[in-house]
Amino acid sequence: MSHEDELTPAERDALARMPRELEAPRMLEERTVKALRAEGALTPARWSRRPVPRLFAVAAAGLLLYLGGLATGQWLATRQTADALKGLQQNNAMEAATLVQRTGSAYAEAIAALSRIPAGGDSQYVVQGQEVALSALIAAANQIVKLNPDDHAAVRILQALEHGDSSAVREGTRRVVWF
Repeated sequence: MSHEDELTPAERDALARMPRELEAPRMLEERTVKALRAEGALTPARWSRRPVPRLFAVAAAGLLLYLGGLATGQWLATRQTADALKGLQQNNAMEAATLVQRTGSAYAEAIAALSRIPAGGDSQYVVQGQEVALSALIAAANQIVKLNPDDHAAVRILQALEHGDSSAVREGTRRVVWF
């Protein structure tokens, strides 16, 4: 037997007309929350009570994002710049080697042309050309020794050129060249 069977038809009509839900009074929620907090069942919300620290936290998070992006951008730019400089240095080294090769070939051709001048003709210019050729050779040998101070052959050639002594080339002595 159910409870509806115990009701009269008038009671059933009155029950059917009743609203299924009732609106709670406005202050009920506030009183309930206040009572739960008083008993320690609810703690106050951290950010709702302190709007100023939340503002600082948001500002700090924004600043960290900005600085992180800035650092990442700088790192990427530095890496790209380093790659570009490495490429330029490789190109510069290749250009310098090509220039040395061309200049050396031109030097050798000029010395050959100087040696083909007959003895007695324009002798003062031949002597001047020999002096200039020797000075250029000494300067080149100095630069080779600066480039690689441990190159024994270059050091011996430089010693022979500076002293005008071809025996220094044959000797195995090593000289320290200070710059």
